[in-house]
Amino acid sequence: MKWTGAWLCIAALAALAGGVAADELVRNGDFEQGGRTWCAHWRPTGGEVRVRRVVEHEDASLRLILRGDGDGGVVQVVDMPANAKLSLRLLATAWDTPGGGVVAGLIRQSDGAVLCEMMVGGIERGEISRNFQTGAGGPAELTLRLVGPKGGQGAVERVRIAAPVAACADTTVAFGAPEADLVLAPGEGLRFEGSAAAQGAQAVMEMVAEAVDDLATVPPTVAAKTVSVSVADGAGHWPQTEAYRLRVSDEGVNVEAGGEAGVRWALMTLVDLMRSDDDGGVRVMAAEIEDAPDLPWRGAWAAGPDSQATNLVRKLARLKMNVALVPATTTSQGEDDWEVVGRDACEEALRHGLEPVAALLSKQATASGMQVAAETVARNLPVDYLMVAYPGGWDSEVGEAVLAGAAQAGRPITVICKLDVDSVTTEQAAAKLAAWPTEVIALVGSECVGVPELADALGKAAERGVTYLLGVEGAAGPGAQAALSARLAGRNCLGVLALGDDPEAVANAAWQVPR
Repeated sequence: MKWTGAWLCIAALAALAGGVAADELVRNGDFEQGGRTWCAHWRPTGGEVRVRRVVEHEDASLRLILRGDGDGGVVQVVDMPANAKLSLRLLATAWDTPGGGVVAGLIRQSDGAVLCEMMVGGIERGEISRNFQTGAGGPAELTLRLVGPKGGQGAVERVRIAAPVAACADTTVAFGAPEADLVLAPGEGLRFEGSAAAQGAQAVMEMVAEAVDDLATVPPTVAAKTVSVSVADGAGHWPQTEAYRLRVSDEGVNVEAGGEAGVRWALMTLVDLMRSDDDGGVRVMAAEIEDAPDLPWRGAWAAGPDSQATNLVRKLARLKMNVALVPATTTSQGEDDWEVVGRDACEEALRHGLEPVAALLSKQATASGMQVAAETVARNLPVDYLMVAYPGGWDSEVGEAVLAGAAQAGRPITVICKLDVDSVTTEQAAAKLAAWPTEVIALVGSECVGVPELADALGKAAERGVTYLLGVEGAAGPGAQAALSARLAGRNCLGVLALGDDPEAVANAAWQVPR
């Protein structure tokens, strides 16, 4: 399970179960485009309301402020498929709006039928995701309105139309009454206690402190409330090592985890429960949560200049991912001339409890050149995994050279190789899987579970002992579902890697895959 943004959405209790993807129906649902005073693709509704686009920490939201009693907002037209069951999902926060709040509605244009409507009012315990039937389908108006008296404000972080929401029995979330919330007065912060608090969780404790600082109007100077952290005795096994139980009440926070990773994910969930309070302090929603991921490997790219890459590592940690793909070299000046990069990102990943994977990408692979590159990267970066991607995928000559180069690091290095189906035929790709060495992890795309010949070859490779990862570049739900299905079938699928630009969708799906 994964929660994001300034509102806790009940849609987080389930990932997409296939069907229509959100971005196919709602253009600019995340408000990622447009100027600071408006947002592309939306037009104003009637009513006295001021609308502006706010960008904080690279996340965009839409801020609505009422200039008079009543309501006002924005609208766009979406094309609904016929005879489909979908869900409307809203992440929003409303304040200073007694008797009102942020309202999302979907009205079919042909007959004015209200397909779905729901409202978020303040810090509310209730459903903010709802299934509906499209019926005849066709164009429909999606509206976002703020309702209430003059001066009321609301922020909309996200609105999506997606696959139906289905509760998952593996996750337990119980919310307390508002009076049971943990309230930090202006100037108050959190204090961490427990022997595990100082072991491996320092980076995420800093992120918790930063979140409190960002939400409060007065910087915290007093550690007034306690976060008690405990870790189960013994090494444990996955998923217990990443499982946690989080309890928040007006007295403090209690974290029980099966391992250090569980502590980190519990603290990231704690941040998701935080809200700015009316008096300038911070309110943490009362809750009791038990959670664990569905897939052991959940990763994405941390690429770019040093500062950008380290920030992306923090984002992956925030999303409860545990693997960071770090580009390891720049373009070489020659076959034996490789400049290693990515050290800062690798070290930041380790600090946040993520497994850094050094990625060696080459468009023209030669055995000698790849051996030099693999040895150089393995010697100079603090990694235990090296991913190589070159045209075609595993090649015995080039692959053996990579293994030989990695072996020079003086410590065990596991090699991951990407199967490039774009540059080979289906028959050639199947042949590569048939010859894939068991000591090398295969990174395969959705073709290997969607094309019968490749799915059969991958299944036979797994029976021989080959482990593999699914690379997801499009819709996250089907990829994560395929990975989970493979694990449930006893195959050696480790999990999913987001190879596109939407790691959040993969993180959500990998934590909560519908059965």
